[in-house]
Amino acid sequence: MKEKLAEHIKKNYEPKHGKPNSSYSQGNCDDVFSDGFNRGYAIALSECAEIMGVEVPPLEPQDTEY
Repeated sequence: MKEKLAEHIKKNYEPKHGKPNSSYSQGNCDDVFSDGFNRGYAIALSECAEIMGVEVPPLEPQDTEY
């Protein structure tokens, strides 16, 4: 099971979804829920990777200039 989870992390982790900030979805409310889901999923996978000792790149900070 541990190997399957590590494989899932490596396959699905996308650091481009980055760390959250309040302005990411501002003015773009059509996909605010998708933004939140993608960001939360990336954060969860990042934390799971850390717990399991799976090396992944750090989450990228989101731009605040829109």
